[in-house]
Amino acid sequence: MSYIRSTSNPEGLYIICSGKYVEISEGSKKSWNIPVTQFRNILKKWKKRGWVDEDVKYKDTRVREIFIPDKKQDKNWKKFIKTLGPIGKFKIRLSYKRNHIDMWFVTWDYIINNNSFRLKGN
Repeated sequence: MSYIRSTSNPEGLYIICSGKYVEISEGSKKSWNIPVTQFRNILKKWKKRGWVDEDVKYKDTRVREIFIPDKKQDKNWKKFIKTLGPIGKFKIRLSYKRNHIDMWFVTWDYIINNNSFRLKGN
């Protein structure tokens, strides 16, 4: 069952539960898996804690807000950042071991609030 379809999010993200694992697929990048219990528990922890400045972790799975500077904004972006502050985007990073996906908060919010197995047992 697909929880996110590429037509409904800018990342081209698919999240598919297949038994013991949740498969994460983004566009043409290589797919990777998170154990369903870890995925389920990270969703529960995030939902319980809400928007926080610190990481939310469960075993090898982690969710955090990251800042991606926009280097194309200005050729002298480092100098620009020193004078006016950073220019870029805030995103949510879901990671499992060495794999990760960066997504807009609205996409993560959709996953949290519309995932049919987020509050079920193991």
